[in-house]
Amino acid sequence: MTAWDEVRDLIDGCDVDKLAAHLAGLDDAGRQEVARELPGHLKLLRQETAAPGLWARRGDWAEPMRVAGAGSLGGAAAVATWLNRRDLALLEWEAPGDTEALIEVISVREPRWQADLVTRLALRIRTPDSPGTSLVLTLLRRTGVTPPQHDPLVAAWVAVPPSASRLRKDPLLDALLPRIFEA
Repeated sequence: MTAWDEVRDLIDGCDVDKLAAHLAGLDDAGRQEVARELPGHLKLLRQETAAPGLWARRGDWAEPMRVAGAGSLGGAAAVATWLNRRDLALLEWEAPGDTEALIEVISVREPRWQADLVTRLALRIRTPDSPGTSLVLTLLRRTGVTPPQHDPLVAAWVAVPPSASRLRKDPLLDALLPRIFEA
């Protein structure tokens, strides 16, 4: 069974936790194989769910496909673009269930790559409700990357009211609190 066969089965089974664990353990050749096959599989999934009455399944495969792209695509720019694809966006009423899985596959990458990715994702935030906001804030906290100068990011950070104890421990406090008065 090839790396792609295993990943495809996990995507189709909608198991983002097992998928993330598997992707985190892939070598470069395995990641490249998965990255090469992902666009074709996305096209197939879109065709399968285009039939009447199946639109609700979209969320079933969107998260595993997001995790597969984040765990296999080579460049940070490619991953940022993949995670922001409209056909992989969750519906308004769906809470993202892939944040921890995305963190897992992203955390195995080198620190400079992670910094590049989180900066690219942060700059795509337009409102506090923008897709991926929770992922960006979590990545910024875990990686220690200095948040980019971006007013919508500050607004998104402020929009989640923390408790006083959590705010004291928030690694983003020193970087983002002064920006409240500038944004």
